[in-house]
Amino acid sequence: VYPFYEPGELLQGVFFVDLSLSQIGQFLQSLRISSTGQAFILEPNGALVASSTLARPFSIQGDRLTRIDTFDRNDNTEIAALAQYLQQQFGQLDRVTASEQLTWIWQGKPQFVQVTPFQDEFGLNWSIVVVIPEADFMAQIHTNTRTTILLCAIALGLATALGWVTARWIGRPVLRLSQAAQEISGGDLSHTVTVKGADELEVLAEAFNNMVGKLQASFHQKEEYSRLLEVKVNQRTLELQQEIEERKLLEQKLLSSEEKMRAVFEAMTDIVLVLDAQACNIDIAPTNPGRLYEPDREAIRQTIDGFVQGNCPIWLHKVQQALSAQQTVTFDYTLTIHGKEEWFCASISPMSDRQAIWVARNISPRKRAEAAMQKATEAAETANRAKSQFLANMSHELRSPLNAILGFAQLMTRDPNRTPEQQENLDIITRSAEHLLSLINNVLSFAKIEAGRTTLNPQNFDLFDLLQDLEDMFRLKTEEKQLELKFERSPQVPQYVRADDVKLRQILINLLNNGIKFTQTGRVWIKVSTQPSEGWQGDISIPIPRPLHQARLYFEAIDTGVGMSSEELELLFEPFVQTQTGQNAHEGTGLGLSIARAFVQLMGGEMTVESEVGRGTRFLFNIAVDIIEAIALPPQQPARHVIGIAQNQSPYRIAIVDDQWSNRQLLVRLLKPLGFQVREATNGREAIELWERWEPHLIWMDMRMPVMDGYEATKRIKATTKGQATAVIALTASTLEEERAIVLSAGCDDFVRKPFRESEIFETMRKHIGVRYLYASARRPSSKSSQPSKPANLEALSDRLRSQLERAIQVGDMELMESTIEAIHRDNPKLAQSLDAMARDFAYDEIWAFLEFDGTSRS
Repeated sequence: VYPFYEPGELLQGVFFVDLSLSQIGQFLQSLRISSTGQAFILEPNGALVASSTLARPFSIQGDRLTRIDTFDRNDNTEIAALAQYLQQQFGQLDRVTASEQLTWIWQGKPQFVQVTPFQDEFGLNWSIVVVIPEADFMAQIHTNTRTTILLCAIALGLATALGWVTARWIGRPVLRLSQAAQEISGGDLSHTVTVKGADELEVLAEAFNNMVGKLQASFHQKEEYSRLLEVKVNQRTLELQQEIEERKLLEQKLLSSEEKMRAVFEAMTDIVLVLDAQACNIDIAPTNPGRLYEPDREAIRQTIDGFVQGNCPIWLHKVQQALSAQQTVTFDYTLTIHGKEEWFCASISPMSDRQAIWVARNISPRKRAEAAMQKATEAAETANRAKSQFLANMSHELRSPLNAILGFAQLMTRDPNRTPEQQENLDIITRSAEHLLSLINNVLSFAKIEAGRTTLNPQNFDLFDLLQDLEDMFRLKTEEKQLELKFERSPQVPQYVRADDVKLRQILINLLNNGIKFTQTGRVWIKVSTQPSEGWQGDISIPIPRPLHQARLYFEAIDTGVGMSSEELELLFEPFVQTQTGQNAHEGTGLGLSIARAFVQLMGGEMTVESEVGRGTRFLFNIAVDIIEAIALPPQQPARHVIGIAQNQSPYRIAIVDDQWSNRQLLVRLLKPLGFQVREATNGREAIELWERWEPHLIWMDMRMPVMDGYEATKRIKATTKGQATAVIALTASTLEEERAIVLSAGCDDFVRKPFRESEIFETMRKHIGVRYLYASARRPSSKSSQPSKPANLEALSDRLRSQLERAIQVGDMELMESTIEAIHRDNPKLAQSLDAMARDFAYDEIWAFLEFDGTSRS
């Protein structure tokens, strides 16, 4: 029964089909399975549905149908037994999900059973069972087997008879060929064979007869060859006698050569062995064998381990390495001979793929010399390290007080009330200190050059600005001596380049100092070009290929001074050596030109000099530079005088860590008047405590201090999360370039050398904590055309308040400015309001201009 619906699930009708199980049984009976094979359809519980036999699934008792139990059937015991067997195998038949093939023994006879499940979507779940006795298959197989055996026997008989006849037919001609061959082997070459029958045998007989004919011809040729050979043997015998005589002569020469070679070996001090692939000695040259083994032992056929004192398996590896690579292998080794350690250098060369020659030379004297050289080198390196340490200590001890001298001189120049005499004294102090610093730097630079520790530090820079700075720097010096100073460059010289500008500046400064020092009248001249000028002594015959964006600059430093003789020119570049002209000048250390030439060579160039007594000197050098674009230059901050901290910024806490009181006071007096909050510490331990308690924005850290140095303090601060937000700037008096890497690796954010300039301090702080400054006016108005419109009633300002305002602007004291404006407000609120507005806009230049203009107009 199957219902069907419309799309709206409305029942339309029911299909009904009634199928009699007897019809399924009739269908199974119509199947051709085998002569005695059967087919059944069973339900999962084993109940019979239909069968190909006469067994019925139901019994009729009156008008009732009763299902017959499959396991208790009497009308077909085979079905009952099979049902029990399947129940043993599977339990319930619904567990069979795929076709299963079984072998079942029924009444002692094997039965093949196949169980196939049958299910449909209406819930029908039957198992189709097919049973076929093995005998149904084997009967036909046995019949076929008997037929096959009979046919094979008949075929064997026929083949045997046919083979016997064929053998007789072929064997007779072959027998005749065999008899003929025996006669030929007996020497009868006239016998031939005639065969009739198979074509192959006829061909064989013809070939046999051809062979006989060829043998006859061959025997005739043999007799002829024998006669000719006898003649040739006689000739060869005479030739052999001549060769024997020549060989004896060669053996005599070889013996003589061997005696000479033996004499050479006896005169050698080297040890010569011939070894095989197992390092077994085949031969040994008589070269003082006592150096290699005990004289009373037999060395031939001994391995290296056997006759050389000591067990050295690596030697066998070296021999095999030389043979496998077919290349000479060289190595050093030691032996203890007669209680003394001896060094040998062995060379193993392949003679063939199985033999090698070992040549060993005693190198003990050389090794002892090398050991002595190594000790001397280590001693020199120790001395060099001691010298470097001494120079570092000397640099620190000399530059630290210079830092205080130059720093406090800079602080004093900020005082607006200084007198001209005080300014002159400050200028003398500054010049003397900078001269002393220059001498120290020269000594330390040359020490680094000697130690090979000077390296290039290329930077992008404006070459024209560098030359202009040098011209401005030396302008006053040349004017004092009434000399003409001239800088000249060719149009092809690039303006923006990349090179070590610090070393280039030092080279030119040294040459300019040298020229001005020895020139009393005339001029000092610097020329720059991209082509060598006349008189250049370098190699310019072959142009040096270089990339498109590289150039070579040629510099000339010319003066009209006293000049030098040729003897003095030979000593000119010697360190710590002054020429007679230099000694007469009573200036310098004899290092400037040595350092300049070393820097030129480091920058890939060379320096030469020309001079004539009474006419002057001409230095020429060249360097390689990279040409860059202007945009590649780092931004340049204009040089402005800091007078305070801009408003609307939170107070900046600055910690100063230094064991020297003068160094701390220098920074305190520089930073505190500008509005920074400053605290001090004398060593690294105090610095950590101050940092934990006060949390400064920036720490100026001296690196060499007692108790705990700056390196350890910085590492501990930077090891914390809070310490990452604190900028730590190293202050050191060291001039070594590697010191920067060491300081930065300790965790410092930047590096400033002593003695420093105040601009370096301010710029470093701006870079790392973002502080904004107030700057003094670069140009003050002095003409009436630039008179500002001053605030009202400014002329009513008292001299005391006017002086306080001027001082507040000059030293950047914001507290003083605020208190002064408050004092003005009590007497003149309108004026105070105008001044306060300008102060809040950071218009300190305008306030200064008003004060200066008012003072001028009043005077």
